[in-house]
Amino acid sequence: MGVPKTKYPSVLDFDSTEELTEAIQKMDLSSIQQEKGDLKDRSQSSWRLECPDISNSLPQSIENEAARLENLRSFQILETDNEIAFDSLTETVRKHFDASWAHVSFIDLGRQWYKSTASAPGREILFKEVARDHAFCAHTILNLDPMFEVCDTLEDNRFRENPLVTAFPKVRWYAGVPLVSPEGYRLGAFFVADNKARPEGLSDGDKEYLMQKAQETMQYLIQRRESGESKVTTNSCTNMKKRSSNSDLVSLKAEKSRSPSPPTLRNSCQVSISSRSLPDPSVANVHPDAFLADLIEAMFCQKLQVKPCLELKDFFPVITEDQMKAYTVEVTTIARSNDVAKLRDFFQQQGKAALDCYNRFGEGLLNLACRRGFRDMAQFLMSEVELSVRVRDDYGRTPLHDACWNPEPQLEICSWIIARDPSLFLIADKRGFTPFQYARPGDWIIWRRFLFDHRHHLSALMQPDIFQQFA
Repeated sequence: MGVPKTKYPSVLDFDSTEELTEAIQKMDLSSIQQEKGDLKDRSQSSWRLECPDISNSLPQSIENEAARLENLRSFQILETDNEIAFDSLTETVRKHFDASWAHVSFIDLGRQWYKSTASAPGREILFKEVARDHAFCAHTILNLDPMFEVCDTLEDNRFRENPLVTAFPKVRWYAGVPLVSPEGYRLGAFFVADNKARPEGLSDGDKEYLMQKAQETMQYLIQRRESGESKVTTNSCTNMKKRSSNSDLVSLKAEKSRSPSPPTLRNSCQVSISSRSLPDPSVANVHPDAFLADLIEAMFCQKLQVKPCLELKDFFPVITEDQMKAYTVEVTTIARSNDVAKLRDFFQQQGKAALDCYNRFGEGLLNLACRRGFRDMAQFLMSEVELSVRVRDDYGRTPLHDACWNPEPQLEICSWIIARDPSLFLIADKRGFTPFQYARPGDWIIWRRFLFDHRHHLSALMQPDIFQQFA
């Protein structure tokens, strides 16, 4: 399956506000709907909400919608890759509410697009967009309350016939907070949802918590726009479509590929991204290692091999006597208690050398954090202490082996590791096991989706020093 192209109209399809405004005018409630079996063709989904709560809703007008979409465009967030800052928030919020899903989403011209999705095991959502007039968040951005909640979708006339309720994912409860830009436009929503109704609704404390997380998300979007980071996170495999409208409705007339600069290696060589179709992560019974091999070949027209750790020459640093001496009872006791605050104090007082320590079996603090699923500690060790992820113990296990061994998929931890060194996925320990061979078969689809969503990090595998080791 190739990289999917959006089938819904997008602000990205139009070069000017005038073109966008014209498209909005043509995509009103009178837009043509064609029947396809039991489902409607959503490619011309209207932007105007048919049944808002008029007494508690923002007015809908062509001018307001054009201005909102132009403001959304200014954040350069649509059609970008997964980012740790967003994925960390959605997974944290999902777990807090013990919900099936948590999302950061944006309401585009004809669609709702998911920047980040966190799913409970067995309830994975693989699609990135839905028709705007199916989106619960289309109501959220119009509602004047600070939060929009639907306690039981089957008891709400606005949603009981919604395809997201009657078919997968069968949403029964929804709570969303609008993402409001500094200019005052509601760009999308941070929301949580479940497949079980919650007639009692959220407590005041939980409402405050969700609103706080939405504010954190918006703050990161602002910082991202100001820093220009949005310019470098655009998915290099995504084609932006350039379309124009005919006399009746906005329709697909031509496609214009965006041509970002190819990823550049440290020696200034360029990675060649293949035009071959990418493997489909939703295909069942495919081992993550096999999916990774297919993904690498599809992206780079190269075949890389799994290598035993002992065959990799000068790949891992040699642990020194000083590093083993630093592995004291004091520091390991703090680490095993997952006390990040004390560990940070220890780091500030003693320096990096005090935490870059290993026992006589070659296991360090990062191995411990990954194996036990200590997310905050792993993030601290990688981001603040800047410990290298390219380390192995005497059994050939890397921190990635430890993270994949954990009974719960440690997606956040693994996302930080793959961003630093994706080659660890290609290393087998002394038993001949790769990290994914420690993963449970029931989680394979999660790991395939993980690899697909983080595929942009795989370009580092084409660096000469890595490529020569695994070719």
